[in-house]
Amino acid sequence: MQKKVVKEFTEGSASFSSILEEARCGNNESLIYILNFFDDYIHELTKFIKAPKEEVVQEIQVRFIEEIRKNGYKK
Repeated sequence: MQKKVVKEFTEGSASFSSILEEARCGNNESLIYILNFFDDYIHELTKFIKAPKEEVVQEIQVRFIEEIRKNGYKK
């Protein structure tokens, strides 16, 4: 599964690092792209947490966004 992730980003026109950097700088489209890309993985993780699925998905996404934006966007 990890090889698939790497392959998809290396074959695309933009690398994961450039998309991540754009998301860190405030580009919401890049952030949404990253969230959508990892959506299946996030939903897979919800199987291991005993809480309502949608709450868990939301919490993971929020923490994911916080971590991405942590050292980036500064006005």
